[in-house]
Amino acid sequence: MSLNSFSFIFYFVFLMIFLLCFERMGQSLKENAAKRIQLTGILFYSYFFIFQSDWRFFMCIFIYTVLAYLFGIAISREASLKKRRIFLWGGGV
Repeated sequence: MSLNSFSFIFYFVFLMIFLLCFERMGQSLKENAAKRIQLTGILFYSYFFIFQSDWRFFMCIFIYTVLAYLFGIAISREASLKKRRIFLWGGGV
């Protein structure tokens, strides 16, 4: 799927409507919950778009996302500054 195709425009309009709906629903939901749903939607839309382009890029980005998430959890649980820096460098590579 390329950026100037009709399918991209269709999915992009769908994404914008999705984001606007949760922007409006954020007033009734907790603000943090609505923002988290929006960010998750953008993440999955990005994965879908990349998967449509080439599944190998999708696998690379998905694996990197999972590793970065796990390193982020390890950083938040670690009390030692030295070990936090090691996890930070490990997650960035």
